Amino acid sequence: MVPGLSKMKNLYILYIITVLNLIKSETVFVPDQFGTIQEAIDFSSDSDSIIVSAGVYFEQINFQGKSIVVSSRYQIDNDTLLIGLTVIDAGNIGSVVTFKNQEDDQSILQGFTLQNGNGNYEDPDDNGTYYNYGGGVYCKDSGPAIKNCIIKDNSGNEGGGGGVFCYNSSPKFFECTISNNSTKFIYW
Repeated sequence: MVPGLSKMKNLYILYIITVLNLIKSETVFVPDQFGTIQEAIDFSSDSDSIIVSAGVYFEQINFQGKSIVVSSRYQIDNDTLLIGLTVIDAGNIGSVVTFKNQEDDQSILQGFTLQNGNGNYEDPDDNGTYYNYGGGVYCKDSGPAIKNCIIKDNSGNEGGGGGVFCYNSSPKFFECTISNNSTKFIYW
């Protein structure tokens, strides 16, 4: 056997697998292809990207354990003003964004304003008591990446985490602004 041939063969196989994964990933657009962000998430598979045009989206989204990127157009258009113009508004019905299916840092949310969430009615520690947690972001058993987001005007009045609630989680925040969120006793 030629020295180093086995290593080259393994690198070649890894390269082919990477290229095939990139080829099978898909990019979908909201609202052009899907009326809501959640419909696009439901359709998507791991490695897909969802690009959301500026506007106000009255909904709550759940990543459902998928390793996907959900992004506004701010990075594509090189315009940070789009972060404030691409809004997910929960309408005071639950958390704006939910990560509770062991999402990791390949589950990426970027470039949105998250507002008017009042928390998911949950029992995160399974002790039999339910309260509203995580108005802006509810995170249980997960470690997603949240980038360039504004998390504002949310509440978690019973359980806590007006802007962000984490239980057994390690989300990573990059260049986010978290302000004017409230809980029953703590304001942040």
